[in-house]
Amino acid sequence: MSDPDQSKLQDWLDTLPDSVSAFARSLAKPDCPGRFYPVKEGLREAGRRAALGFSCFALKLYWTLGLWQTLEEAHRLAWIYFIQSYQLIGGKPASPLSVNAFVDEPVLTHAGRTTPVWKTLLPGLGALSACERLLIAESKQAMATLMQVGAYPLRLYEGCPHTPKSVHYFLSRLDWKQPWTAGAQLSNLSTILTIQRREFADICDIDRLLHGCVQLAGTMLDSESGAYFSRQRPEQHQMINGTMKVLTALDWLDAPIHEPRRLVDTCLAVRPQGSGCDLVDHVYVLYRCHTQDPYRSEEIAAFCDTVLHRIYLHAKSDGGFSFYQNKSITGYYGLPISEGRPVGDLHATALLTWALAMIFSLTGRRSANWKVIRP
Repeated sequence: MSDPDQSKLQDWLDTLPDSVSAFARSLAKPDCPGRFYPVKEGLREAGRRAALGFSCFALKLYWTLGLWQTLEEAHRLAWIYFIQSYQLIGGKPASPLSVNAFVDEPVLTHAGRTTPVWKTLLPGLGALSACERLLIAESKQAMATLMQVGAYPLRLYEGCPHTPKSVHYFLSRLDWKQPWTAGAQLSNLSTILTIQRREFADICDIDRLLHGCVQLAGTMLDSESGAYFSRQRPEQHQMINGTMKVLTALDWLDAPIHEPRRLVDTCLAVRPQGSGCDLVDHVYVLYRCHTQDPYRSEEIAAFCDTVLHRIYLHAKSDGGFSFYQNKSITGYYGLPISEGRPVGDLHATALLTWALAMIFSLTGRRSANWKVIRP
């Protein structure tokens, strides 16, 4: 698909709310509120069994599009409970990080096949395993999704670090030479601690822990670029992707971006890459900076128009978006979920619809009445 002219682009934008809404509904499993498949065509068996992450993507998509409010209350409550049902409650934990964590068994089982399944998060016993990183990431995503619609976990997720010693150790082990990975872990921890702030206040000095997360972000600031990393400047897109994760942490921590103008300069100097994540991360950094400081607003709007054309290249005839221009996403945390056919996929559609909502907010190009989620 080539870049559209303005008339064709406007026609696409006019039909976009209906086409994306229809695509979102088409992936729902009948008679099971909250259950969604990742793709319509080329679905693998593992893609039929994995559910938690795709339920979260779908809920965020419904909320962005304004579909959530149109559902009957019984449907909304059933969907919320579907996500809550993935929280482990009771039983002997396999790892400290699994205490009341959100777990999708097919995804976790696959993650444990190539790495040691459990390590404990204590000084001297090594970094997190793939399974433990997954536990934190999936729990964070489920909790943030529930929070988006005013719901909460059924139990306190106390498996995440929540003592000064464990939080310090967790943060000190992050490798900021790989800012996307380190930033993601900082974001996960910051989000989980913030969402459960009231509950944690009864068992720890939560304000001190949250302040420690803010402090760490500040120590990773590169004042020249406004980005967050350690030592040698990473490749430009890795740097922006990692910074996006840090900005989500700062958002949940209610802390300001340190150098928003430098960061805008950095973003506007780079063309985003073609995958769904790259496009979203770039737009998110500009969006968050702009909410704090309306610096170079006209140039941001022009940049967003360029990204809008790039997003158009990911649009598919089924009404959704594909993660890559020529194929849908094939894996979820390494679990093979689809054959990668040139069709829309739920993950990319949720991400790129979110990006479009931010672009519409930044440019005022159209009023689709879409809402910007809090990741």
